[in-house]
Amino acid sequence: MQKIRAAVIGVGYLGRFHAQKYAQAQRCELIAVADSRAEACEPLAAELKTRATTDYRSLLGKVDAVSVA
Repeated sequence: MQKIRAAVIGVGYLGRFHAQKYAQAQRCELIAVADSRAEACEPLAAELKTRATTDYRSLLGKVDAVSVA
């Protein structure tokens, strides 16, 4: 079965929670976390071994699901 490619936009309290759950889910692949502040998304991306970006538009067309938090 193909994994759902997911991304999280906004890495505040809920965004962090969503990203962690996507990363743990066996049927999902966390493609990236995005936030307007690099200092917010880069540590989370490193922790979850995924990509960090400050431009959410770069994710469009590359994911199956997006969580906006």
